[in-house]
Amino acid sequence: MSATSDIRAYSKRLMLILQALDILLDRVPAADDLTAVSSQCEAVLEDLTVLRSDLRATIGDGPTATLRGAAVRHSISLTMGELPLEAAIQALGEIPQLLDKVRTQGSGTSVLSVPLVLAYRHCVESLMPLAAAVDPRELA
Repeated sequence: MSATSDIRAYSKRLMLILQALDILLDRVPAADDLTAVSSQCEAVLEDLTVLRSDLRATIGDGPTATLRGAAVRHSISLTMGELPLEAAIQALGEIPQLLDKVRTQGSGTSVLSVPLVLAYRHCVESLMPLAAAVDPRELA
């Protein structure tokens, strides 16, 4: 698999996660079924955790010195793309506690939007170095 197709595969998975987060953000303000929101959040969290794990496996020990500039850019972009995912995972990890508060205190579900937006933002931050590393010559 070429470096570009590798990065494209990770980017595509990240875009699917962003799409799921976007759907959740649309559903949360009017959510009557907190169990469905909870299960969807867990699914997104699981997908994000698997993606980060796969990126880490691909990265290995991180960037290494080499004379091949493309290999270095590929390695650095994967490393930079993996870093924001930890913050996104942490933000999504707060949702179960917030759901418990919503259930017990009867407060509005809009409080769930904060970690979802943070996770969305961190996923976009993760996508940017991946997109920048794609070699346009390999897209044809």
